[in-house]
Amino acid sequence: PSRCSFICVVVDPSIIKYTGMIANPEMKIRMAIIKINEREVVLKEKGKTADFTLQKILKDKIIIMHKSKRYEVLRDQ
Repeated sequence: PSRCSFICVVVDPSIIKYTGMIANPEMKIRMAIIKINEREVVLKEKGKTADFTLQKILKDKIIIMHKSKRYEVLRDQ
């Protein structure tokens, strides 16, 4: 097991849910509707909330970065 000399926070990817996408093809804007710890946020690519950065929005998944770790979250059906 690794040890930290400072406070360690381990993120459980199950706290992140990708619930939908809003797209405007004319303006080439896509926004993702995401729930993090049951708090709903709407972010565009490269948008930030708390310690999370939304890297990429796809129809079936999003890619999120949290403290240099990459997480792929599938869209809820």
